[in-house]
Amino acid sequence: MRRALTCLVIASALLSGCPPARKPRSGVPVPPKPVDRVIHVELQLPDSAAINWDTDPEPDGLRVMVRLYQASRQHGVRAVLVSGAIDFLLFEGSPPKRPADAGKPFFTWTFTRDQLPAYMARRYGLWCYAMQLDWGKRTPRAKQIWLVARYRAPEGSPIYSSPIERSMELK
Repeated sequence: MRRALTCLVIASALLSGCPPARKPRSGVPVPPKPVDRVIHVELQLPDSAAINWDTDPEPDGLRVMVRLYQASRQHGVRAVLVSGAIDFLLFEGSPPKRPADAGKPFFTWTFTRDQLPAYMARRYGLWCYAMQLDWGKRTPRAKQIWLVARYRAPEGSPIYSSPIERSMELK
C-alpha cells in the first residue's frame, strides 16, 4: 500500500509539471537577483593596464573589474549585480581637473543587461563583473591612458566611477 501511494505521489508530481527538487551544489554561491539602483561604482585595473593576449607585440586591451554597491536598511552597503548597462570609457593622456573637460573618449565599450551575466564573478566574497576590453587594431598611442566606468540604470542618471590612470607600457 505504501509503495502504491509513493508511486502515485511521484507520478502526480511528474504529470503536474513540478520539477524535482534539487539541492544546490555545496560551496557554489547562488548569484543574487540584479538590482536597478546603485550608490557607488568601483573600477579596478591591474598596475599595467595594457595587456597582450596574443603573439603580436602590440597591446590588445585591458583587463578590468567593476563592483557596484547598493545601500539598504535591511542589508547595509553591499556589492550587487545590476539590471542596467555598464560602459567603459577610455581616454588618452592624463585625466583633466574637471571631468566635463574630458572630451570624446578614444574608445567606449558597452555591456548590456543581457551580456552582463556572462561576466559575473565573485572576488573576495563580493559580487562583481570581470572583463577583457579588446580595442582591436586601434591601439592608443599615448604613454598614459585613463579609464572610467559608467553604470546606466534602466531609469535615472548614470553613475560614474573615479577615473583610473595607467601607463601603456607592457609588463
